[in-house]
Amino acid sequence: MSELEPDKHVGEQLVSARLQVLQSKRLLMASNQRRQQRRGTEGLAERIEKLRKEIEHAQLAYRVALVRWGSPAMSDYWPAAYSRLIDLADHLALRLKSAARGGSVSRRYELSVEVEVLELLIQQWRESLRLTIVKASA
Repeated sequence: MSELEPDKHVGEQLVSARLQVLQSKRLLMASNQRRQQRRGTEGLAERIEKLRKEIEHAQLAYRVALVRWGSPAMSDYWPAAYSRLIDLADHLALRLKSAARGGSVSRRYELSVEVEVLELLIQQWRESLRLTIVKASA
């Protein structure tokens, strides 16, 4: 094992820590939402919005850690891998669309075809992820 690669135990701890952060933020969100329903104060609405953004970030951090250091045997691994793949492909599609705005007509056509193919793949990956989640919850 190289010095740059964490051992399996450290990887599992990192994934576990990211999951705990995500779960903690979700619990805080649920608590704040219940309090807002009872009291309806403006300060809680702002806090809830801030937590929503923190949960997005924590979810991404968890998926990245799970794909990087987790094991395919872990129950959340494949949904996380598909989600990460979809996120990266969406980002790539946006960059390709942006690049297609400039350049020659033939280059714009090539890029638009690549974007179309990529978007079809993304759609298939999303459907596969949805089916995986449905099967897991059944």
